Amino acid sequence: MGIRRGSLLSAMAALLLTACAKEPVRQAAPPVFIIRDTDTTIYLTGTVHLLPDGLAWRSPAVTRAMAAADTLVTELPQAELDRVAEVAPRFARAARAIPVPARLAPDLRDDFARLADDLPSASELAALDDWAVAVMLAQVSAREAGAEAGNGMDSGLADAFRRAGKPHTGLETAANQFAAFDAIPLAEQRLMLNRLVCDMAAGIADDRLRATIDAWAAGDLDRIAAIIEDDRTLAPGAHRVMLVARNARWRDWIAARMARPGTILIAVGSGHLAGPDSLIALLAERGIRAERVPG
Repeated sequence: MGIRRGSLLSAMAALLLTACAKEPVRQAAPPVFIIRDTDTTIYLTGTVHLLPDGLAWRSPAVTRAMAAADTLVTELPQAELDRVAEVAPRFARAARAIPVPARLAPDLRDDFARLADDLPSASELAALDDWAVAVMLAQVSAREAGAEAGNGMDSGLADAFRRAGKPHTGLETAANQFAAFDAIPLAEQRLMLNRLVCDMAAGIADDRLRATIDAWAAGDLDRIAAIIEDDRTLAPGAHRVMLVARNARWRDWIAARMARPGTILIAVGSGHLAGPDSLIALLAERGIRAERVPG
């Protein structure tokens, strides 16, 4: 069974958008939107959770939003990030243990063996769902590419707000995120795992990540939307639970927050702001206009 060399780091890779090499310092222009009424202002920006050295994300638009906001809201607040290792096993354990090579197409098993050096033991991996193995592989890919959470925009925003003495809250919990992964249809989990091994072995994962980071740095949501559309076509169930359902919940959160005065900055993965199922589009359906901020 051959696997087409292709384009899926899967919808789960939206949580790990990253770059592929250390480069000279360059200035990114992350997408920033503003939502406002008479007494409420919400800035909404798209982030990359892990970044390499040499990429500056504090554009003029982001800097203005940071200065104006009295509260930061990210997908997960720090308290929930600290609970990831505790919460993940409740969702990641498979119904029955299956060695990872047995889940892969025969022509990918040697590739996986070469990629698995930095993963847990074979017996530990056998006890995990396919999505959990794929997430671990994606993390290996990010590390090898030089991407670090400490360089990520989310981490930088959290540090800046903490230093300024401003509160930081979240849109969801670690359990929410892992429940979404766990809701991906089993057949799509298997497809995603196979495609990720295939892409990493061929170096296509690096190409895809570089394309994504370049699109984000340019503030080009159309290019990000094209990447997401490819994922949606290959794994519609994953797209539904990882992006559409979460965007709908966040839209409702924003709609409720508009009823209270104040200025906040919401930062979510850039994939959530792109395409017809984006948070921006879902807000518009509710009659809430998000205006793109220049710069």
